[in-house]
Amino acid sequence: PQGFNDVIWRLGNMSQHGHAGSSLALGLLNRHGMLVERDEVKACQYYALAAEHKEVLALYRQSVCLSGQADGQQAVLQQAAEQGHPAAQEMLGRACYEQPQKDMKCALDWLARADAAGRASAQALLGWIYYQGIEVPQNYLKAYRFYAAAAISGDRFAQNNLGECYALGRGARADATRAFFWYRKA
Repeated sequence: PQGFNDVIWRLGNMSQHGHAGSSLALGLLNRHGMLVERDEVKACQYYALAAEHKEVLALYRQSVCLSGQADGQQAVLQQAAEQGHPAAQEMLGRACYEQPQKDMKCALDWLARADAAGRASAQALLGWIYYQGIEVPQNYLKAYRFYAAAAISGDRFAQNNLGECYALGRGARADATRAFFWYRKA
């Protein structure tokens, strides 16, 4: 279709003139093979162009492109997280948490930022940390609150663990009906 070729041409022209949104769009189109043949290398090149202009989603996507290059990936991921990308914030939080010598201050800081953006998987991990008391004081009420927020957003891990909170009366009053509801939903 001629119209699509024109769109791709216009996006390419705008990208060459430094329009970050066009570069990001071309990266996404190439990544998913929409309107153009799927091409990961081109996608990463377009993400890099957009990332030069500090486009947040492009920074995150570029960090994925750099996944084999630890230093480069970390720097780009850090930029995306600092600019508010919730998945990047969670990834940094998880990286701090999963180090052999856990850096819980770093983990809790980045996970809290992702939580504030409504990132369910970050909320579920925070729930787990507080439920288990992993290098923080065990706090069933905090765990329950994180699990509930994540469960409502559809996180199955949190739904199961929220069921456990109700089954055992940890962080909430024991309630077999609610426990069954959340276990079944998970």
